Amino acid sequence: MHDDTIAAIATPIGEGGLAVIRVSGRQALSIADRCFLAVGKNSLTPSAASSHTIHFGHVVRNGVIVDEVLLSVMRAPRTFTREDVVEIEGIWCFKIMPEAGSVKTSGSERIIPIHPALQASGVLDFAKRTKAGPIFPDLTPDKFGKRGGNGTKVIGRFVRQLGIEDKRISPSHSWRHRIKTLGRRHGLARDILDAITGHGSKSVADTYGEFPVEALYREICKIPAIKV
Repeated sequence: MHDDTIAAIATPIGEGGLAVIRVSGRQALSIADRCFLAVGKNSLTPSAASSHTIHFGHVVRNGVIVDEVLLSVMRAPRTFTREDVVEIEGIWCFKIMPEAGSVKTSGSERIIPIHPALQASGVLDFAKRTKAGPIFPDLTPDKFGKRGGNGTKVIGRFVRQLGIEDKRISPSHSWRHRIKTLGRRHGLARDILDAITGHGSKSVADTYGEFPVEALYREICKIPAIKV
């Protein structure tokens, strides 16, 4: 019995923005290989992944996609049970990665949980209706071949239409300032706020450990929805 591999729901019963399934035991990684299909250019199967890493992909059954998830791999003995552990986390996220478009630095590549207010606005339904490729396929590349440049212009025009005409304010550059301000106002953990915004570590201590997606989601949910 002590050699059994166990799978269980690790979150409370009821509605919520987070659902975690934990698989622990000798067969945890091989079981994950059979039900998880990683997505991405450099994707790995769970059994080939390094310990304490997070992977984006799909839970599949008989070749059919069941859900889109993040999968955490934690290898023995560096776990609470001292066994191999796999956690499948049903938290909807944006993944910023080089495969989707250029990023400024290695720190820019990150996972950002989607705030419940944005989910309620229908962004997930929009994403599901979009074919494989850019999430905004109608946004044409600029003269440098990047969609981000024209995206910035679209957002800029929208902000100016709201009556913000101060030329000293760069509309798109201000979003990260805004979330930093809201993070301080609503008590988000500083290191997690930096991880969400892609800012570098302030000290050696900040480089230790990982940023579990449930921790990122917990903190970003502290920012209340805006009534519009």
